[in-house]
Amino acid sequence: MSKLLVIRVAGKTFRYNEQGEAVGLVHGKKALHIQAAGGVFNSQDPASQYLRTMLGFIGIDDYTEIAAEGMDHDPARSDEIMAAAFAKVEEAAATF
Repeated sequence: MSKLLVIRVAGKTFRYNEQGEAVGLVHGKKALHIQAAGGVFNSQDPASQYLRTMLGFIGIDDYTEIAAEGMDHDPARSDEIMAAAFAKVEEAAATF
């Protein structure tokens, strides 16, 4: 089960400009989203899209997604899929 919490507070994480448009106030931060799934969604599942949208809304544009997908679709490749995901996590961790 995943938990998702994005805090949107006017004046803290975003503000409205003179035209009434929302402007993110969270700059200089990185976000890393790691998700495993039995199917293959190419990060187009609702949770990934929501997280990417909400983080962008508050101003986080340095966003990395790592997905370990397809383990139920192709169980024979589960170990290979996870190993590839772990390698990507280690690579991302080096720059975080």
